[in-house]
Amino acid sequence: MVKITEKIIVGFFVITALFAALVLALPGESLIILAPVNNASVISVQNIIFNATFVNGTDITDPQSATFLMNLSGIWQSIGSAICNAVSCEANITNATIPDGVYGINVTLSNSSSSVSVTNSSNIVFPFYVDSVPPSANIVSPQSTSNYSQMITLSANVTDATIGVGSVIFNITHSTNAVPSAIAIATLQNSIYVNSFNTSQLSDGHYNITIIAMDLLNNTNSTSKVSRVLFDNTVPSVNHSCDDLTVTQDDEINCSCTATDSLSGLNLAFGNNGVSFTLHPSTSSSGNNRETTCTAEDTAGNRKISVLYYNVTSSSSNSSSSTSSSSSSSNSASNNNLGLGNGSTQNNFTQIGLFDDGSITGNILSGNQGNDATPEQKIKSMKILSIMGIVLVCILLFLLSYKKMVRFPNNNFLSKLRI
Repeated sequence: MVKITEKIIVGFFVITALFAALVLALPGESLIILAPVNNASVISVQNIIFNATFVNGTDITDPQSATFLMNLSGIWQSIGSAICNAVSCEANITNATIPDGVYGINVTLSNSSSSVSVTNSSNIVFPFYVDSVPPSANIVSPQSTSNYSQMITLSANVTDATIGVGSVIFNITHSTNAVPSAIAIATLQNSIYVNSFNTSQLSDGHYNITIIAMDLLNNTNSTSKVSRVLFDNTVPSVNHSCDDLTVTQDDEINCSCTATDSLSGLNLAFGNNGVSFTLHPSTSSSGNNRETTCTAEDTAGNRKISVLYYNVTSSSSNSSSSTSSSSSSSNSASNNNLGLGNGSTQNNFTQIGLFDDGSITGNILSGNQGNDATPEQKIKSMKILSIMGIVLVCILLFLLSYKKMVRFPNNNFLSKLRI
């Protein structure tokens, strides 16, 4: 009884193994496409090698031909045929009717009585790319005839519907001679291709920028272009001045500022026609080395800042200085033997002297200077006194001479007139 049971069990395992071998050896299970391979890509199906191997007697017996198929629009369609030998089938196929797209590839082997195709999906070639169209490309920035300085962002929208974008390059050439000046390689960032480019590495001038976009099959698009983009890294010229840089507190300073830019021109939207400055800098408080600035900006964003320094003295300091100057001027006038009255204040009198005709040289202030009379009035008074004195002396001399010639009854009057 035990021996019979063991035989039954052994027989069961043998039958199971034979059934498994039969299932594993189903026709087409060993049929494999060797060429092209998965992810292969071509510009077109021209002179492309197709090759498939099989197990003769298992997949099919003595196949006479092979038909290679592509899944076009969801339907397996023949694209070419091959002659088979005992282990493989191979053909060099050209089919120009196959449009761009992403496809799967299968094969069917046939003999006089039967046919078989690849049954194991892992042995089907997929994906297989046919792509003859270059990427679409459009420059986003910069814009034609725009002005830039320092760092700028070169950006472009580039897409490829079939195989994908391979590389994006910005080719920068000088607008006058078309000689390549720089090449900037773009990278994909947030679905856009960008490059941060330093314009200062090139001389100022106008440039053309062309995008060179290639897919993974090197299909190239270089039609997108921007023209006469100005690279300007030179700041404007500024002429900044003020009428006085040393003033008394609360005095008014008048400043002016003009600017020019010969390349990109002034940015008229900045400040007042491209210039921003303070017409009357503050003098409300005293201090030294105070700043007043003028800023000019061009359309490329270059800015020039001019700085002027000015001093503001306090009102009290100025009053003390005036008093000191007055005292010094009075002493100077005294040394020139010119008396202008007691207690008078002489301001800004320098190098004062008298001509022979009695006129005065030097820096003389006219008008009332806080004295009992103006300098001109005092000089006229001195002249009158001098003339009166001379006349009086002449009268006395005459009387003395006349005394010797005439005897007066009473000499008391003349005797009292003695010099």
